[in-house]
Amino acid sequence: MNVHEWLKTGQHNRVVNIILIIVALVAGGLAAGRLLGSRLLESVILSRTRFPLLLSQPVGQLNNVYALINSGNPFSRLSGYYALREKGMIDQKFVAERFKSEQEPAARRTLAWILSFSEDRSAALKFYASIYAESDDSLKKELLRIMKRLDKEYYRDFIEKNRVEKMLIPE
Repeated sequence: MNVHEWLKTGQHNRVVNIILIIVALVAGGLAAGRLLGSRLLESVILSRTRFPLLLSQPVGQLNNVYALINSGNPFSRLSGYYALREKGMIDQKFVAERFKSEQEPAARRTLAWILSFSEDRSAALKFYASIYAESDDSLKKELLRIMKRLDKEYYRDFIEKNRVEKMLIPE
């Protein structure tokens, strides 16, 4: 049977359909794996459970970040927070909760700075406004610097609305 006769039988449609199905399955599998894989890694780092590691191959670097951010040593936690920023794993809810539970001033300032790199800048600005009054002067200055960098109009309105002391206003 030559190609011309084969085409007349209509079997070529079945072959084309099978090829299209295979291509769709491979593309769908790659997309799903990429999406689920990044969520799985984020889950391992940002939650206090190591269960997802049982489903995947343990990655030493991510395990180290997990250990750092949950360390009793404030300097280790600080390193862990910077690692989250470096890896682009900035979860606003997690950072806000950590900020409220963190006692170390340097770590609190770092968490405030890290939050400024999140996707939702307006939510970050609202968080800064909510913690401003209870912050010490050093942190207030830092919060104002961050607000100014993120949104100058919001920053000006915040200063005016809250009657911020001149000594706290960053240059």
